[in-house]
Amino acid sequence: MKISQLITFAAIALLPIATIAQTAKPVVVQESLDWKKIHIRPGVAIYIPYVDLAETNITGDVYVEGAYDLDKKADVKARINIGSFTGVAFGGTIHSVDKLVSKKTKFKVGSYTSGNKEITSFYENVSEYRIVRGPTAELRIGKFGDSGLYTRLDGGYDFQTHSRAYFKNYASNRNGFSSVKLLATVAKFNQSEIFDTTFNERYESRFGAGALVSFLAERKPWKRVSWHLGLDLGYMMIFGVNEPVTGFTTVENNNANIILELKGGVNIRI
Repeated sequence: MKISQLITFAAIALLPIATIAQTAKPVVVQESLDWKKIHIRPGVAIYIPYVDLAETNITGDVYVEGAYDLDKKADVKARINIGSFTGVAFGGTIHSVDKLVSKKTKFKVGSYTSGNKEITSFYENVSEYRIVRGPTAELRIGKFGDSGLYTRLDGGYDFQTHSRAYFKNYASNRNGFSSVKLLATVAKFNQSEIFDTTFNERYESRFGAGALVSFLAERKPWKRVSWHLGLDLGYMMIFGVNEPVTGFTTVENNNANIILELKGGVNIRI
């Protein structure tokens, strides 16, 4: 028998084995990304005060936010806050990019302890998930403490990820919903300032501008009830602040605010 015939015979003999191996190869299961369009997020927010108050305590409030997905065009939301800040907010994101992508994804398949170290095992394979990108904005209007009217406008760009993939019931690291917003912010408010050499205070109308990053994540948003967690982190300069001089000392009034807000609660799909 010629060598070429032997090679052909061997290839034919191995073909069923290769077919079985290919069929038996573990696959990633893609669950539907067509989640409910309406979702309600009740929660609690704790934060550094938006403005300097005459008497500053721990600031926070409870809120209820409603969001609605306008297919692949946009998503809009409205929120009511009650607490240190009592008011409303309206906003949304335009979906300039809304598409499915396929990329390598890690699946946590186990972990074990070796000495003082915890070792995590991952399986990596290609999974499909939805990405959304586009301009975003939010306007909030209300009353902050006893300082009066507080108005703030955030605007920038939103990066969203929607994922629901499994490997042998192990979830993808991307699973759930996440949003990262890069924002510029401007605000109009009243803050407490010392205005004379006897350290008397009063509220002065001020304007602020700055930037922040806003994170939001939902765990298993396809379920009727799940949970969400968010974080805002940024910095705002305050303009027009006066600093009176008393003797040889200059009184320093607040001329900048750190934006730091942690929020979380449940997520209800309707």
